[in-house]
Amino acid sequence: MSTKIRLIIVASAILIVAVLVIVGAVTKAQTSQTNTQVVILNLLNGQQYFGAPHIYQGDNDGSPTNSWPVYYGPNNASQYWSLAGISSNQPVLMMVPTQYNMGSAMFWSETYSGGAVKITIIGTYSSGSSPLSDGFEIYLFLNPTTWGVSPKYNYSIPYTSTVGNGWAYSGYPSPHEGDNILPQSSTPYIVVQWEPYWQIFGTAPGATGQWNVWIVNNTNGNNPSIGPSPSPNLGSGYAGWDGIGTGAFQPNPGDRINITVTYDPSTNTLTGIAIDLNTGQSASFTLNLGNYYTPPGSGSYVFGVEGITGAFYANWALLYVATTQQPTTPPTPSLSSLGCSRAAVLALIQILGGEYQVGQFIGANSSSLSCLYFGTVNGQLYELSSRLYFIEPPGINSIVLYPPGSSYWNGLNSNLYVLQLMPNVKGWSNDNLVVNSSNVPYSGGNYTVILVGTYTQYSWTNYNYPADGFYVSMFVKPVAALVNETANYTIPAFKLVESQTPYLIVGWDPISAVWPVGPGEFKIAVVYPNGTYVTLLDEGGQGYIQGLEPGDLILMKVTYDSYTNAIYAEVVDLNSSSEVNITFPLGNYFTPPQPGYYWTSVYSWSGWEAANWGIVYYAVSATTQQTPTPPTPPTLPQNYQVVLNLLNGQQYFGVPHVYQGDYNGEPTNQW
Repeated sequence: MSTKIRLIIVASAILIVAVLVIVGAVTKAQTSQTNTQVVILNLLNGQQYFGAPHIYQGDNDGSPTNSWPVYYGPNNASQYWSLAGISSNQPVLMMVPTQYNMGSAMFWSETYSGGAVKITIIGTYSSGSSPLSDGFEIYLFLNPTTWGVSPKYNYSIPYTSTVGNGWAYSGYPSPHEGDNILPQSSTPYIVVQWEPYWQIFGTAPGATGQWNVWIVNNTNGNNPSIGPSPSPNLGSGYAGWDGIGTGAFQPNPGDRINITVTYDPSTNTLTGIAIDLNTGQSASFTLNLGNYYTPPGSGSYVFGVEGITGAFYANWALLYVATTQQPTTPPTPSLSSLGCSRAAVLALIQILGGEYQVGQFIGANSSSLSCLYFGTVNGQLYELSSRLYFIEPPGINSIVLYPPGSSYWNGLNSNLYVLQLMPNVKGWSNDNLVVNSSNVPYSGGNYTVILVGTYTQYSWTNYNYPADGFYVSMFVKPVAALVNETANYTIPAFKLVESQTPYLIVGWDPISAVWPVGPGEFKIAVVYPNGTYVTLLDEGGQGYIQGLEPGDLILMKVTYDSYTNAIYAEVVDLNSSSEVNITFPLGNYFTPPQPGYYWTSVYSWSGWEAANWGIVYYAVSATTQQTPTPPTPPTLPQNYQVVLNLLNGQQYFGVPHVYQGDYNGEPTNQW
């Protein structure tokens, strides 16, 4: 039998078997407003991260137990997975064993701000009965007065279970439920259960899906009641909403099950979806709680998740748990009247230290327009969040907003907000931050994306150096409206946006400085409307970023010049002044875009090496196309025509013209 390790809470983290790798998220930026995210547990891809303080409670056939949850780390996780014939050392937090009438729950506390709140879990199992039953349960808005989230209540909270009080044997409050743990709370709280037995094997008149939703009152801890009663959909003899929703599935051993439950107080509505990430099958519901539940006020509440068995069972386990809150007000009202062009200057001044330095990166004359989409202005977050879209796997919150002094900075001193684009996980592929930058119209002149990025942690396989860096896309016109936190409407291989027009990608990969030392660190590609990705340059440019260190601020500027149909790019380590740059003519591979409104994006990715790349600044700048009037030499006639004028920094190409090059007797378009 596998070794069972009792889980002990320690201050703000947990040490189990091995030192935990801190890669969790604190806050996450999303459209409309800035959301606050707390990762409770992240074991994905071999991580061992236990985040916010939390406690556990187990139940064995109606009696308290501290025998589960059971944590299987990399050293013994094979014992769990071998039950499914799977060879893996992926850690899991097994909530219940393969036995009848078991339950265990994890609880944590948060300060609730009064907006929408979302709980996301990823679970699995490796062994179970046929059929499976009972699944996972999510708790919202517990307000305990006889216990709390502290070590002394670990495995010792006052509660009643539906097996312990006999309800489960009589099919109350739901015909299918299992061993539900119902803790003490001074106010009503919400319980949402995904019950995979529903519809596949268990049916009832009025039941359409796999979800049970209860309003629980249990002020004393030992005398719970469930509302609404009688059940609005099953009627007399039952309570709560039982077997609601649409869709149904039973997962296979080893399948990843993504469950997300969201409560929106503005409409008093619950929504939930469970997705088998291996098969794509899903079950979902939407429920308005009406007068049965009053939206809670802001304050401190306890949230939780439980794994459950009943008459049938599975060794349900957790791989990931997180909550996300949406504030009721924008985070930076004092900046609401600040134009994004001025914000672009102020945020860069905070990084570079003076307007005289900013001038070389952002034009300040009447022929240019800039807009800041993400940055820190006067110590406050400036974010045009309604223009930011996150293309990432559903339910996997990898694009994360961190405030100054947060865990992202890994002990480094910084007064900047940072938007993490990638976790420090090898083999992650990529996520994509897409920016609706159409409010900076392209008129045929220069078009520039300016970002300042950083990293604080990295991991490696072959070369002890951070890899992959940043990739900027320009001139994107999405074929359809983007949906946040999804991979829809993208070219799947790279999570790139499918575009109506060709667009450019300019990447900077610092690993080229050490593996192997190639001709440069830039990569350039064109993506065509049919999804074809054409690499124009794999390694190129002048110089290398040497001695890159965690926390260094890296300025990347990419400019497209329509006059020459060329890319000009530079990357500067602002801490060491190390620099790499490139000038790259695009030739026939890219036609200068028509004047109009375009989107941009920035992404990073990982392979054998990885780093938690993030940005602290992102802006787009455009200069309007102008026809310079060169001085008229007195010896020339009045009707002379200028074909080319590059004097005094001008970039004037006049009448239409063509080129022809020759290389050793053969035609070429290289010059």
